[in-house]
Amino acid sequence: MKHPLRTLLTLGVLTLVIAQLALPQEPDEADEENRATKTIAETTENSDRFEGLFTIYRDRDSGAPHMEISPEQLDREYIYVAVSTDGVVQGGHFRGRYRDNRILSLARHFDRIEIRAKNTAFYFDPESPLSRASEANISSGCSFQSPSLPKTGKTGKVLINVDEVFSAEALLQVKPTPDPDEDRGNRFRLGSLSDDKSKITEIRNYP
Repeated sequence: MKHPLRTLLTLGVLTLVIAQLALPQEPDEADEENRATKTIAETTENSDRFEGLFTIYRDRDSGAPHMEISPEQLDREYIYVAVSTDGVVQGGHFRGRYRDNRILSLARHFDRIEIRAKNTAFYFDPESPLSRASEANISSGCSFQSPSLPKTGKTGKVLINVDEVFSAEALLQVKPTPDPDEDRGNRFRLGSLSDDKSKITEIRNYP
């Protein structure tokens, strides 16, 4: 016959071990949860503020940029233009060159913000009956999706980290596409964009 007290003690120890094993969280999950519970004021308390069309914050220690988005700025179209300030001509960049332009929109999907690129390859005359099917079989591309958002408060504003938006190729391919008709032996080819070496050196914000 088993001793009831010993059985209870054994169950208690097993329960304690299981509880301790269940407590630790993965680092990524813990960081994401911390970001989601922080308010905008707490996230930007050590940041410089840049007013403009979208308010930008830059952390004074890490340089990490954040963009503030209000509810009125969602589901609207914005013209995105990229210009080279300086570069190497052989690499497809030189001062004042207009790189590309797109029509972008910001949309909220549950606890995330998406930057979507509108498909401008099609146009339907609004007066034509065919315009009723203007959205059929046409989709916008998702260029970027933010991690979990911080608390917004009564204003409904949200904050997203835009380091991967502006220092990477989320919105624009920096490396030029090779000409397929060019002789491969004479072609100058760039390597891949380096995540470690790419950085935001200056923020210029405009209304």
